[in-house]
Amino acid sequence: MAHQERKKIMKTWKKIVLGVSLISLFLGGGLATWGYSQGGLTDLQNQNKSELDYVKKEVDNFNKIDIKSSSYNVLIKSADVNKTTLSYYQKTKDPIDTTVKDGQLTINDNNSKLDSTSKKHINFFGLKDLINLSSAIDQEVRKQTIIITLPKKQTIDFLKADLATGNLDLSNSTVRQADINLNMGDLTFTKMIVSNLKANLDVGSVDSDNTLFTNADLSIAMGEYSGNNLIFNGHNKLDVTTGEVEIALKDYTINVQADSHSGEVDVTNNLKNSKDNTLTITSDLGNITVE
Repeated sequence: MAHQERKKIMKTWKKIVLGVSLISLFLGGGLATWGYSQGGLTDLQNQNKSELDYVKKEVDNFNKIDIKSSSYNVLIKSADVNKTTLSYYQKTKDPIDTTVKDGQLTINDNNSKLDSTSKKHINFFGLKDLINLSSAIDQEVRKQTIIITLPKKQTIDFLKADLATGNLDLSNSTVRQADINLNMGDLTFTKMIVSNLKANLDVGSVDSDNTLFTNADLSIAMGEYSGNNLIFNGHNKLDVTTGEVEIALKDYTINVQADSHSGEVDVTNNLKNSKDNTLTITSDLGNITVE
């Protein structure tokens, strides 16, 4: 089945999600308008902005990473640097804790008690953008991102990430073992080598590009999985409750088992039988495409 034809098929359930999103947007806009009529706009405009400090520093050598955050995005990448560099914005009265001990980098944003109903998350949703239209969205995203820049060829033996609201981007690196939990956010792999991956996403999608997975176990409750130019070695499992799965393989020496309870399954005929490599895909609601 051609790529464009698959896209047309995938639109059906997406329209349902889009309809729900639009209704939520209109309801949110109505509530915001009501709040402004009651003086909320003036209150927000007069609210003192939190002073932010920009931090950029080198840290001691490590081979393990443990990150816990309630509101930050996290980007881990490699570059031409001699030592690992951390960069982020933090509140002056609520600094981010970063330590290196026994070969482990530990990061905690000190806001673990915040939940999706807090003022901080409402602000993240977009009220600030509605009031300060001159503020660029991408600048706000950067201010909410912890960036870890690794020296090239550095390997991470173990990565643990627990993010309440935020995206995790992994780029141009090697991770030998990973335990990832995202409550609300997207997970991205770009030019990665990832082994022994255990990842759980409550609400969020996964995008993989030019990545080698070995023994990956990934679960998505609500969100899509899309992958391009991928290699799966060992035994791999992908479970999606509600969402589409679309994978383009680079290496076809793999056994693929795909099952969708309420969707179509289209698996390429180019697969070559393998004793060592398997990929098992299940979806409750959504189409599965492997090409």
